Amino acid sequence: MIWKSYLLDGKTKKTNMKRLLFLLLIIPALATCQTIQKKPGVDIIIVDGPTVPPDSIPCACKDGVDGKDGAQGPIGLTGPKGDKGDPGIQGIQGIAGPVGPMGPQGLPGVCPSCPTGGTGTAARAQFDVYSFGAKGDGVNDDSPAFNAAFIAARNAKGTLVIPPASNFFRLNSTINIVPDASNQVWVDIKAKGRAGEIRYFGPSNTPVFKIIGLKGSFWEGLNVAIESGRSGVQIFDIDTTVPANSSSFNTFKTFYLNLGNGQNNIGIRTGAISAGGADISNYNFENMTVFGGASAGNPNVSIPGQYAFQNLGENTLSMVWYGGFVAFCDRAYSNRTPDGSNRGNGSAMFYGLGGSQNNIDFEFAWEQAYIISGGRWEGGNKFLRVSDGAYSSIVLQGLVIHDYKTDNQIEANMATSLTLQGVQISKTYGGLYNNCISLNSNGRNAVFNMQNCALSCNTPYTKTGNTLWDITVLGVSKLDGVWSNGFFNNEIGIRK
Repeated sequence: MIWKSYLLDGKTKKTNMKRLLFLLLIIPALATCQTIQKKPGVDIIIVDGPTVPPDSIPCACKDGVDGKDGAQGPIGLTGPKGDKGDPGIQGIQGIAGPVGPMGPQGLPGVCPSCPTGGTGTAARAQFDVYSFGAKGDGVNDDSPAFNAAFIAARNAKGTLVIPPASNFFRLNSTINIVPDASNQVWVDIKAKGRAGEIRYFGPSNTPVFKIIGLKGSFWEGLNVAIESGRSGVQIFDIDTTVPANSSSFNTFKTFYLNLGNGQNNIGIRTGAISAGGADISNYNFENMTVFGGASAGNPNVSIPGQYAFQNLGENTLSMVWYGGFVAFCDRAYSNRTPDGSNRGNGSAMFYGLGGSQNNIDFEFAWEQAYIISGGRWEGGNKFLRVSDGAYSSIVLQGLVIHDYKTDNQIEANMATSLTLQGVQISKTYGGLYNNCISLNSNGRNAVFNMQNCALSCNTPYTKTGNTLWDITVLGVSKLDGVWSNGFFNNEIGIRK
């Protein structure tokens, strides 16, 4: 079959050849066509077939279906891992920044005892005796520095600080703890050092610390000794005056006091000047040690008039001792002068206090309540003397009274009541005491109760003078033997 193509629109031959190639490619696809629409400007004539009008070419085929997209190619392989980079060079340490400014002062703490949540009180300012010229070398007089430091602490209601001395602090005169115009003193003391850290070289018959009108203060760690050759010295002389008529609610803790070798030296004296109505009360003495100076050549004999504690105030209520030790004193506690010319009025309680080698441990001479509870006492001449017919209520409990030098360790010349509970009066050497307790009520009614006690004596008690006692004895045993038959017959609750 021969195809011919004619140029209908007058184009060049080269253009016609392109068209012819197009027809050669497209005619096989049109073999099944029924109609082909004439494109504008082109006539197609089939030479060997029937004549077809140029305007319409029959074609029975439909348009061909589009081909589908090709399938996605496979995922490429992962490339090899790269080499690890070299570590960087360590940086140079930066320069420290400047110190920041001080922050503002904090608000006062909340006082836990205030039900309304009020603010607490700031800590007291401290005043060091060294800052006021103290030397602590044992040579120079430190009294002026102590007095100046106290005045500064008093004015600020602060704390007097006494650090350890290089040798010891030497006081040649009294330190006056006395009030200013307010008539009261609020000052704490914090001291630290060995025994004899403060030594008194002042004159006889004067106090080391004169205390007037002290209120609500806490003193701790004072170790004071009276130098040899001084007599009539009080290490702490606590009192009141007009108008500073109250010295109360104070605590003295962990004191070590040495009374030296002079007669009538006293560790703590209260109320020697005060009279009618002066208030010296609510003192706590905690873990205090007082040593007297034993007589020369005889360490078992105390020096006359050396008292660890002496109370002479007429209104000295609620004095309490917790722990501590007293040795080689004429009296551990007394509320009378040796001649009986002055007596103190006030209750006293002793818990866990012990002692050794005192002449008389306790001497009560006024109408008050006294409790001695817990502790060991040994080697003295008498444990308790109640004198001057005092109307007193006395309780002794949980005590060991051991190896005393004489009979009648308890001598009660008194009215009202005496009670012993859980008391042991014992003796290690030399057999039994003849008698342990002496009772004399001076014609007045009195009560004596003894329960759960053990005594090393042939006779547990005797009644002397014009005595009217209601006596109750329950659960009392004799150490190293038994009581004589019938000793306690008719002694239970029977006045004798």
